[in-house]
Amino acid sequence: MRDSFILYTSYMEQIESMSIEQRGILFTALFRYAGGMELPEMDGVTKMAFGFIRAQVDRHWEKYDEVCRKRSEAGKKGGRPKKEEPEIREEEPDIPYQEIIDYLNQKTGKSYKSTSVETRKHIRARFREGATLEDFKKVVDNKVSEWQGTKMDGFLRPITLFGTKFESYLQQNPGTGKKTDFNNFQERNYDMNDLERQLLES
Repeated sequence: MRDSFILYTSYMEQIESMSIEQRGILFTALFRYAGGMELPEMDGVTKMAFGFIRAQVDRHWEKYDEVCRKRSEAGKKGGRPKKEEPEIREEEPDIPYQEIIDYLNQKTGKSYKSTSVETRKHIRARFREGATLEDFKKVVDNKVSEWQGTKMDGFLRPITLFGTKFESYLQQNPGTGKKTDFNNFQERNYDMNDLERQLLES
């Protein structure tokens, strides 16, 4: 039985689309899991969110147990280790920010920076969900094929491609996205910010 576990604000991306009832069941399941009790019944969406959060909770517990073991061994040897153990924190894996953004720039002819805080935040969130480098490249390929040369070209940028719609862009079959031909239509003024908000929220 565990007396605590850590929840990260990044989890909100997984649960914000869930109903209040689903969220309640999710957190009940997490507390029961920590207490070694039987889990409640969960629907598919709740099970998916629980599985993702549980994996990170398990990793944190493993790190905590390892620190405790090292401290115990140091105590048996006559005292504390010479160097204080670092604070337990979620370690960031080696995320290829540069390679991802270089690939996007190569495909779009743009010059986004891999050092952007906002860009890194979205890429890091997707990696925490289990995305791979190849997933990022596929999303870029899918949306470049669909949007490049259309009014949507302006949305070929990290904040849109690597945001919360990343999974749906990833599952899109190459070639299914059809470029929109605006040649037969009267030119219109678009509110790009409003259009992007609809993209991210739809």
